[in-house]
Amino acid sequence: MQLVKNVLDVANDVCMQILKIANMKVVNTLYANIISLGVLGRLMSIVSFEKIKNAVHNCVTLHTVEPNVKTLELGCESVVS
Repeated sequence: MQLVKNVLDVANDVCMQILKIANMKVVNTLYANIISLGVLGRLMSIVSFEKIKNAVHNCVTLHTVEPNVKTLELGCESVVS
C-alpha cells in the first residue's frame, strides 16, 4: 500500500511541475499536454524527438504549430538527466 502511495505522490509532483511550467513559461495550461508529451518523449526515448515533432505538426491546426512545437521542446528540455 505504501508503494502505491509513493507512486501517486510522484505522479502528483510531476503533474504539478508540468502545470507550473505551463503557467510560468507558456502562460497557458492548455499546453500542459504538449509539455507532458515532451517530458515523456525524453524520458522514454522510444521515438525520436523529430518524429514526435512531426506528429504534433500533423495533428494541430496550422496557426498553433509553432507554439506547440516550442512547448514540446520546453517539455523535453525540462527533464533533468
